[in-house]
Amino acid sequence: MSTIRNRKKIVFTILLCLVMMGTRAQADSLLDSYIEKVGGKEAWGAIKSFKLEMIGEFGDHMSVSEHYMLKPHCYKIVFTLSSGSEILTYDGEKGQIGRQGTLEKMSSGMRYEMHEEADFFDELIFYKERGHSMERLKDTLINDQNYAKISLHKSEWDVQQYYINTRTQLLEMVEEYSAEEQYKGVRFKTVFSEYRQEGKVLFPKKMALFGNDSLLVDFEITEVVWNPVLHLDDFRLTPK
Repeated sequence: MSTIRNRKKIVFTILLCLVMMGTRAQADSLLDSYIEKVGGKEAWGAIKSFKLEMIGEFGDHMSVSEHYMLKPHCYKIVFTLSSGSEILTYDGEKGQIGRQGTLEKMSSGMRYEMHEEADFFDELIFYKERGHSMERLKDTLINDQNYAKISLHKSEWDVQQYYINTRTQLLEMVEEYSAEEQYKGVRFKTVFSEYRQEGKVLFPKKMALFGNDSLLVDFEITEVVWNPVLHLDDFRLTPK
């Protein structure tokens, strides 16, 4: 009986491995189609910095923001609000918040989120190069559209779900939890509703951010500049 049970375990293990290999192959094939659709690895790999201008609408309010990125992990956001300006900046190690001439340090959770911002738009494209693992989950139907659901594992607790429209082969939604303590338990969802050609890549034009399925902000990216000249000091604030 023991021999039979051992053989069953071996057969089950082999079948499980074959299923996982098949799932991984399907996911890789889907990703290859998506990567080609948005411009290919070579074009995305050539982007070492960018400047984005966005208009955000939240309720009856509107904000204008500028986003600066310098690989590998520098990121800065400059908000222009009716109440004044605010700057969030991260130089790869330290994070600062500037408000009306005052400076404060970022929390560890916010520093983690800013550390990841530089990879937000190409994280799925270069998941292997960054040492992440992924698996394709069961497809899901949203608003009569079929989506391939991919789970990207960056650490034991940092897991993101990506939804690729199987008809358009474009990424249309990302779900994740924030590392910031104040947002503990909030499921954030970024929806890409429109793309446009920006140089050699296809890039989101409109995005919406949801928290637990409630709309927080609608964004329109109004300007994209690839590879502007940026330096480490551009991501550091000094007291006035």
